Amino acid sequence: MSLNLKERYGLLINNEWVPASDGAEFNVYNPANGEQLAICAEATKDDVDKAVDAATEAFQKLGKKVSQVERADYLLKKLLTLSMRTKSIWHKLKPMTMVNQSVKL
Repeated sequence: MSLNLKERYGLLINNEWVPASDGAEFNVYNPANGEQLAICAEATKDDVDKAVDAATEAFQKLGKKVSQVERADYLLKKLLTLSMRTKSIWHKLKPMTMVNQSVKL
């Protein structure tokens, strides 16, 4: 399984990738082999508040222009696109899940 990962990931706030306000980060590891996959920004309460405020403002601007049906259609299309991208990953993980369920501790 091959993933194209960046070395570092920030926080997506107001449609921009930004570091955590206090600069905190954490490492993400592959549980199968312990290999480090990436370094991610660790959000603070202030970061979360900024993200929620930005999302609320964006929704208020766009929500008036887009009907509920159009929003639902858009979200379903995005979900389908995401699921198709990750389909091969899920198929590879399924056998691992089945094995883990059959192991008795």
